Order: sequence, then structure tokens, then C-alpha cells
Amino acid sequence: MTLYQPLKLTVTVDGRKMHVRSPMALVASSAYQLEQYDFDGADAVRQGKLALILAPTTTAYSCCCGRLRFCSGASTEERPLMHTGHEITISARKKRLIIARDGQNETMVGPYRFTIRPPARCRSACRPALPTKVS
Repeated sequence: MTLYQPLKLTVTVDGRKMHVRSPMALVASSAYQLEQYDFDGADAVRQGKLALILAPTTTAYSCCCGRLRFCSGASTEERPLMHTGHEITISARKKRLIIARDGQNETMVGPYRFTIRPPARCRSACRPALPTKVS
């Protein structure tokens, strides 16, 4: 089992600012993928929002506590935090982080801004032409 040092993040979702600690943040725009991985938020994504999933903080101490709860028969499932919105900004204390996009890792400079655009309006160029009456 690999343990990641949790990041201290400042997350803003549609103007609501919060300070969290998480080893990983995932921004999703696919309802299908959220359902496949059994995450909440698929309905919000279908309504045109982004889903932000923050992994629970995992430390050596919390892993030991989780094992003790498992042995005692208590619930051990710790669900990730879920937030949805049209605009998401993530800032970290570290200026450069390793970011995964479409399966490719690269180092990027923050803050990281995610927005979802409203659907494009169809202009006259994309409307089908009406048939003209030929006499």
C-alpha cells in the first residue's frame, strides 16, 4: 500500500471557498465514468456541472485505525468528499504539482481552474436550409 502525503488545498467551487487536506483531487465531467467507479455526482454532471472528488486523508495512523475498526467489525468505508459546480479552482501551497490529464502525467504550475461552458447556441449557419419553392 502506498501512502501519499496529503496536500493542503484551497478549493473554490462556484464562489464557495474551503480549505481541505487531501492526497488527491479529481475533477470529472463524465457521468458515465462517475457511475462506473461508483461515485456520486453523475446527476449533477448530466445537468451541466463539474464534479470535484477529494480523496480522504490517508496517513499511517488512519490506516492503523482503519484496520482496528475492521477487526472489531465496525464500518471502515471512508467515502471521498464530493462537490459540484460550474467553476472550480484548486490552489496548493506547492506551486508546481504533478497533474494527470487523460492518463498523461506532467508538472504544471497552479492555481488550477476548471470551468464548464454552456452549450453553444446554433446560429443560422448550422441550421438546415429551408427548401425553396421552384415554379
